[in-house]
Amino acid sequence: MHETLLRYLTIVPRAHVQLFEAGYQARLYDVFHRRALSLIGHAVCTPLVVGFLLAAAARVPGLPWAVAGALFLYYLRFDRLTGLFLLPALAALAYAGIRFAAWWGPGALGASLALMLAAATLQTFSHLLDPVPPPISGRPGFVPVGEWVRAASLPRMLLTAALTCTSFILLELFASFRVFACQGQRLLFRLGYAPHRWRQVRAEADRMLHSFAEGEAP
Repeated sequence: MHETLLRYLTIVPRAHVQLFEAGYQARLYDVFHRRALSLIGHAVCTPLVVGFLLAAAARVPGLPWAVAGALFLYYLRFDRLTGLFLLPALAALAYAGIRFAAWWGPGALGASLALMLAAATLQTFSHLLDPVPPPISGRPGFVPVGEWVRAASLPRMLLTAALTCTSFILLELFASFRVFACQGQRLLFRLGYAPHRWRQVRAEADRMLHSFAEGEAP
């Protein structure tokens, strides 16, 4: 019962605790982001979530740079070239966050947190056209969204709507900081970095999809 509830709330519980398994995170990102809407939505919203976190941190002098530095160290641990590649972006986001907080004034903390949540919400809804994953799909594997809408019961639809507007937004919010690393690495792959690793990620992602279809939660 508890395991089922955890899966409904988190979809893939392991994803939220094994943060330093770069290969696992990369193929999981590939599995869950195969439609243009979700890829574009995350490309826009993930940096916004990170940027508004740094703007919220600007309430404490020097904290945005400390947070950006911690993220940089995590991204280096994720993949050295990815960390170096994302360093200018982190520096730009920290600077922009500080400037935003200064421009907004006394209410900058609340505004930053609200905008961070808004970006996470848009990011969540960018998954609307993606295949529906288990256990929400009601089947062992992923189900095309049109097929799911036609077959899902009203209680399952209502449960999905409730989770989408609550738990899933929080999942996207907290996942954004590791997703940023996946996006950076994926962009490097697209630019020609380590093509053998890119092929390996895609092949392992396809095997992960097969594991889902077989009723195994990777």
